[in-house]
Amino acid sequence: MKIEKMIEQNNEMWAAYEKLNEKLEEKQAPYEPKEGDYMYVLTHEGEDAIAIRAKGFEKTTSYAHLHKYGVMKLYFKTRYFCFNSDISIIRPATPKEKQLLDDKLKEQGKRWNAEKKVIEDIPTWKIGDWFIPHKPKVNNIEPIWVGGMDCYDGKPLKVFSVFQGTITANGYCFQFDWCEKTEEPKKEPKIGDMCIFWDDNKRNALIRLFNMKTPYEYIDSTGTDWGNCIPFESVEQYKNFIENE
Repeated sequence: MKIEKMIEQNNEMWAAYEKLNEKLEEKQAPYEPKEGDYMYVLTHEGEDAIAIRAKGFEKTTSYAHLHKYGVMKLYFKTRYFCFNSDISIIRPATPKEKQLLDDKLKEQGKRWNAEKKVIEDIPTWKIGDWFIPHKPKVNNIEPIWVGGMDCYDGKPLKVFSVFQGTITANGYCFQFDWCEKTEEPKKEPKIGDMCIFWDDNKRNALIRLFNMKTPYEYIDSTGTDWGNCIPFESVEQYKNFIENE
């Protein structure tokens, strides 16, 4: 093949590539961050930040942002960036940038709740607390959510142990970020159970056998109706109950 022919084919190939790139650029819409997106922003003057996009007309409205220009500083009590010039680049944050912002929030005892779309306090945990685990959408950081944990998704569990950012319960290890604090589930009495019954004044509470529950009241084994009822556990429980009215 003559050299002239090879050059001609090469030029035709590059012309086709350039035409294809032009079409791709035409179809590619500019990035528009949605609420809750982690994004990176750079201004014409070189100021940059990692942020979590909040509601609002301005793209620089955020739930939290980390200024990287000069001294790195975290903001989560104000919803606006403090930029001195127009935006040059705005794009999705990389996993590394997202982790950096999450780590800075964690240093302040805070975390981003993607479900509720709020910056919230990271709860502190102790043995005996109750929590509700939520299966994470992203599951690539140890310890990971395994298949056997699915039956506990959204169900209240009791903390067995706490160690290095994780909770152990029912033989599984849950990351703090998956866990929502809750109250101990109320135990519903069964027929024949020994229970504490009372109306308005706990000092007048009595211990009797449970018979049935209606939509409005609890009935003991004597047929007496009460406004409230809890299972009887011990004499100490009953004494504390009537003395702490």
